[in-house]
Amino acid sequence: MIEAAVPPGLQIFSDAELAAMEAGADGVDARARAGCLPQACFQTTLARGGGLKRTKLFFGARCAPGGYAHGLHMVA
Repeated sequence: MIEAAVPPGLQIFSDAELAAMEAGADGVDARARAGCLPQACFQTTLARGGGLKRTKLFFGARCAPGGYAHGLHMVA
């Protein structure tokens, strides 16, 4: 699931567009897990049992040391 700042029910994106965005986000997530992105560009949170709870991906200023920006929040 991808959380976005779009109120539910507006149907701004088609099912195909949402699927394409999710596939793109999955690709970025895979590159982060493979160590292909700077550590400052993503953050993972583990559940109490040790499994992955969520991954946050950050783009823009946060990827630079000391910077912050909004990102993409993926929930497992």
